[in-house]
Amino acid sequence: MLQGTCLDADILPTYETFYLFPAGTDYVYASRFPRKGAHTGYFEKKHFQDQGNE
Repeated sequence: MLQGTCLDADILPTYETFYLFPAGTDYVYASRFPRKGAHTGYFEKKHFQDQGNE
């Protein structure tokens, strides 16, 4: 599990930190909670800046 901030205001609030769960090579599930089942959506990785947390 990684954490990252959203960079695209069209999909999620920008600069809010989300928990990111891998979904293939180019996509992630984004969640406000540390559980994949509570995700808010499925997005391309390019919309997030990695916070370097695991």
